[in-house]
Amino acid sequence: EPASYLRTRSWQWFIDDAMRRNLFIQPVDQQGGWYRYHQLFREFLRKRMDAQNPEVARGIRQQLAVVYTQEGKWERAHQLYLALKDMEGVADVIEQAATPMGYAGRQQTLARWLDDLPQAMLETRPELLSLRGMVTVDLGDAERGVAFLNAAHAAAYEAGDDMCRARTLVRRAWAHSFLGNEEMVLDDT
Repeated sequence: EPASYLRTRSWQWFIDDAMRRNLFIQPVDQQGGWYRYHQLFREFLRKRMDAQNPEVARGIRQQLAVVYTQEGKWERAHQLYLALKDMEGVADVIEQAATPMGYAGRQQTLARWLDDLPQAMLETRPELLSLRGMVTVDLGDAERGVAFLNAAHAAAYEAGDDMCRARTLVRRAWAHSFLGNEEMVLDDT
């Protein structure tokens, strides 16, 4: 009887047996402690879930995007939010990822992500506009970056977002230092 057979075996036995017979799983680490479904089987399961339970599949992807964001797996989170067509989620990831990605020299990626956002989103979220200015300066166009930062400062002021205004002023002072505008640097600090 299948039930009694299952009770006589450990999970490790089933995993070892599946590995020996090459049944849909692959080891992830050298020690054999972590496994994942074979890519083709994983894709089959995803497509089946999408077809049979699209709302459940969407919920799983949304939760996974949140986890990736919390773990700092920015590219994966960004990709999932894009696939979900959740532009607010994309914007949230960009805002959270900007500092660590900037320190890691990932300005080109940030610029591309910011460029892919709808213009209206940049206009309604001053932090994104400020980040666009910072990245533009990082990529060598300080004058254009200052223009973004000026717009971000005005939008943050209008929105009453003092933290964004403060970050934008620091970014703008830094941009002015690139341009040699020492007087403007002092004004912003």
